[in-house]
Amino acid sequence: MGMPKAPESFEEFNIDDVKIYVERSILSKYVIDNEILMVIEGYGRFKLENIYDSLAR
Repeated sequence: MGMPKAPESFEEFNIDDVKIYVERSILSKYVIDNEILMVIEGYGRFKLENIYDSLAR
């Protein structure tokens, strides 16, 4: 699949050997307590923390 067409609109997260791109507007709307829970089938559950630090860039 590769990188998004507009990478500046996305935040990249690395979970083990998987890269996940989440649109910044989704993060700013749905992040609670500066963290978000990601569940990836076959990999497990991952808590992504310090989201606001990433959005400040």
